Amino acid sequence: KQWYQRRVAITAGIATRTSSENYAGSNAISAEIVLVGTTGSVNLGVLDKDYFDEDDYVKGGTKLFTVPSAVDVGVVQCIVISVSEDDAWLFEWVSVTSSKDISQETFLYNINSTWMSSDTSEGE
Repeated sequence: KQWYQRRVAITAGIATRTSSENYAGSNAISAEIVLVGTTGSVNLGVLDKDYFDEDDYVKGGTKLFTVPSAVDVGVVQCIVISVSEDDAWLFEWVSVTSSKDISQETFLYNINSTWMSSDTSEGE
């Protein structure tokens, strides 16, 4: 048997705030996060707390995800969100903090109220 230990450079704290607009929430959508920073980029994967049987994106709710990463991207300069599955989600903001510097919080505000969906008839 071989045992592999995943090197964890940082732990990212990601908070999502879902709009309180009608139909803004979803538990059927998969949101994937990529961070781009001053020293690199990393795909943190799909944010999902289904293993706790929780709704991930509740209308008007804020959800915190903790994600280990083997890559320290430095100061976060860009947050990229992509979605899959058949539903739509309207977020107000997403924030990211790093275990390296929890005082540095980076926000992505959905200033145009863009609906996120893999179905272009529902969002972008």
